[in-house]
Amino acid sequence: MTTPRARGASAEEIRLEFARRHPRLPMFTPTGGTVVVLPSLTLSPGELAHIEGYARYEERLLFLLLMLREPAVSVIFLSSVPVDAEVVDYYLSFLPDPAGARARLRMMPVGLAENTELCPLTHRILADPAMCHEIARAAGTDAWLFPFVVTEHEERLSEITGLPLYGAPARLAVLGTKSGSRAIAEGACVATVPGAGGLASVGEVEAVVARLVADGPVMLKLDDGYGGLGNAIVEAMPNGRLAQARIRFTAPDETWTSFAAKISARGATAERYLTTPGLRSPSTFASITPDGTPEVIVTQDQVLDGMVYVGCRSPADSRYRPALRAAAQRVVDALSARGVIGVFSLDFLAVERGGWEILLCETNLRVGGTTHPFGTTLLVTGGCVDGATGQVVDGGRAKAYVGTDHLWVPHFRGCRPADIIDRLGANAFDPRRGTGAVLHLLGAACVYGKLGITAIGDTPGEAEQVYQDSRRALGAADS
Repeated sequence: MTTPRARGASAEEIRLEFARRHPRLPMFTPTGGTVVVLPSLTLSPGELAHIEGYARYEERLLFLLLMLREPAVSVIFLSSVPVDAEVVDYYLSFLPDPAGARARLRMMPVGLAENTELCPLTHRILADPAMCHEIARAAGTDAWLFPFVVTEHEERLSEITGLPLYGAPARLAVLGTKSGSRAIAEGACVATVPGAGGLASVGEVEAVVARLVADGPVMLKLDDGYGGLGNAIVEAMPNGRLAQARIRFTAPDETWTSFAAKISARGATAERYLTTPGLRSPSTFASITPDGTPEVIVTQDQVLDGMVYVGCRSPADSRYRPALRAAAQRVVDALSARGVIGVFSLDFLAVERGGWEILLCETNLRVGGTTHPFGTTLLVTGGCVDGATGQVVDGGRAKAYVGTDHLWVPHFRGCRPADIIDRLGANAFDPRRGTGAVLHLLGAACVYGKLGITAIGDTPGEAEQVYQDSRRALGAADS
């Protein structure tokens, strides 16, 4: 029978065939096949400009090499620049059979030099027909793309290679915008912060701000903002015009002139900026299988620096965890009904008003900052997820973790990855105990002085202790 791959089908046709062949394929724990990791940060140039050494952020998905624990799984890892062999060795060292895993791994860099241009990996691959052909040839017939995000560019790569994308179709990207998040929440009967979305002009934003600002500051969010860097807080607007308002921007080089242009080009939301004492920022990491089966996987409490995400602690606070999971499940069900598949995260606010009120902030239909701490914990322990609690369980013990991308280690610039790994000492993850620290962004640390870590413990307190001890051992500061 002629398959969609053989006859040059659309990305949607390829996805439907993928769902037919692998209806309940788990995202991180397949039992066979080839996973082609596509860690392309296919974001707007404006968002990429705020991420120093953004190509090195592709290394956050190196935890997926741990899928090679399963003997029938192969991995192809695409990257903008070569990943240091010491970094690859580090990840494979956590597996029972590193040599066997290496035989099923292929690292495929696009370039040989540091990529300083604001050109996402997918764009670079599409510009190289020979590489597209080689990806398809190396992947074989039972393979799929694991993308950071799906845009029309990833779908074009899917069509050229014939490889299905395990991610939300690009036509549904609006559901992952700030305005789309508010619309999904409304349909799922989940509360949001008072405000409005779908704002396409400065005038529309000013009208909403004028209605809200009398009760306190107002948060503006660009629809496609990433990591909190597309946000601004309007503290006062005395004459009804944002050009003369008192505004704080999260991006350090942002001005009202530049932000206003982005509103017109990319859309925005405006909502009340909550400063309630004890306000918390939990999130859930969720997945939907190719046949549309939804599952809320794990909860976290986000660590924020102002409005910018810097890390997470899992599980979320037990006082609001059940309500958080219930709200998330309603949103995930709504996303599934619209055709979303793959992994994504949902950001919430938890407000204590007698009981805990859960408010949806954002749906992130892509890999996010909480993806790799969870994925690392799941795969490095070889554990599974307890559906009743939303925690990783290994050997009957529920796991807790602390994760961050934002450790500042300028003294490691110019070092070898092995030098950084050695500094962890006794804090390093021990597969026998199932606890300890796992590093990521080692390439970024050697070039830019920025490092990530996932600290794993059998209790939240132990995970926090592992994190603090590891920071001290590394001589790290929060960036």
